[in-house]
Amino acid sequence: MKRGRTIVAIVALSACGSLPAVSAGSFHAPATGPEMALDKILHLADADDNQLGNLIPARGGGGHVDYTKSLTPALIAAIAKAEKDLVREDCGGKYRKGELCGLDYSPITCAQDSLPAYTYHTILDLGDKVVIEYAWPPNNETTATYTVIKGANGWRIDGVSCAGGAKFH
Repeated sequence: MKRGRTIVAIVALSACGSLPAVSAGSFHAPATGPEMALDKILHLADADDNQLGNLIPARGGGGHVDYTKSLTPALIAAIAKAEKDLVREDCGGKYRKGELCGLDYSPITCAQDSLPAYTYHTILDLGDKVVIEYAWPPNNETTATYTVIKGANGWRIDGVSCAGGAKFH
């Protein structure tokens, strides 16, 4: 009986706005402001042929795409740390010509490839902080989960959790 009352209380609080809004349903084309902003950022990353160089100056060749407008400083630092840790683990701390040292996929999209369209599912909306999953159609299995935050200049990604286990926070 207590469990039933708890469920009723959660539903009542959610309806009153006391709990964060959580969307129910399946993956869909970007529909909300945060989903559209995330979609734009993912496509920006897909179009960047030197994404890792632009994100991580130590890789060289960066500077053509400014990710500070779409990713928070904390996320950029987390990506750089993950790269540094992998270079240390894989190549003794230094890049080696002809060897793969560091990340070998996009830490923004959690993929090596791209699609013309992705699908999204908002799982938590706190107003200026939203958690969104994205998937590759048609399978609609979560590829990554993002925390996006709204600042003075719009929405930026603040955290990425790849379905494969990598986390950038």
